[in-house]
Amino acid sequence: MRARFIGNGRDDPASVTLGGVTFALHGAPMAVSAEWERRVAGNGHFEVVAVEPGASAEDVSPNNEKAALLAQAEALGLDVDGRWGVKRLRAALEAAHGEDGA
Repeated sequence: MRARFIGNGRDDPASVTLGGVTFALHGAPMAVSAEWERRVAGNGHFEVVAVEPGASAEDVSPNNEKAALLAQAEALGLDVDGRWGVKRLRAALEAAHGEDGA
């Protein structure tokens, strides 16, 4: 199993370390040992990413777009939550662009 640290959207640390593995906030999915799988899978601060054998995390990760949208929203000073999905982030960015006429 692979998982990525998505935080809770409020006062998130830049990274966390579990079972000797450091997860960067909104970083690439990291392999999770069998002993930590259950804890990580049941924790809302992590997103489990299924990776087929031989595929890279970048090939299957929908969060590349999410990370880009989060960065755009933060650059605009929008109050967004790291738990939001791509659809909600897009809507917030579209609304912000509509308000400023961009």
